[in-house]
Amino acid sequence: MNEELQCTNDELHTINDALRERTLELDDVTNLLHSLINSVRLGMVVVDREMRVVVWNRGSEDLWGFRADEVTGSALTSLDIGLPMENLRPLIGNAFVDPDSFGETVLDAVNRRGRPAQVRVTCTSFRSAGDLVGGALLLMEVVG
Repeated sequence: MNEELQCTNDELHTINDALRERTLELDDVTNLLHSLINSVRLGMVVVDREMRVVVWNRGSEDLWGFRADEVTGSALTSLDIGLPMENLRPLIGNAFVDPDSFGETVLDAVNRRGRPAQVRVTCTSFRSAGDLVGGALLLMEVVG
């Protein structure tokens, strides 16, 4: 009985070590991904098929005045940002149905400081590793 317990204990230690190693690897990849997302100077937003915000980078924070933790999980259309959503819906809708969709428009918007700005919005499908469309990727930059 003692021998069996010792064997089981050794197996659990091995599994624990492997899990600890995988957790560290996952943390490294997560940190890399966050660094990559926040290094993009443009406003970058990813929405899922229900139009909920999945990714909101620093560029979006600077442009619209909301932090990522304030908007993640919220419907993009419910956010009080100065971007006319009615003009964006067709672009986002195309991205949901056509994996090769690429749309671009320039919109009159109001930035976080309440000033008018022309914002170029580029919208593409956001694909999973299996090439399935899971949402839409929006890139936004002030052009005027």
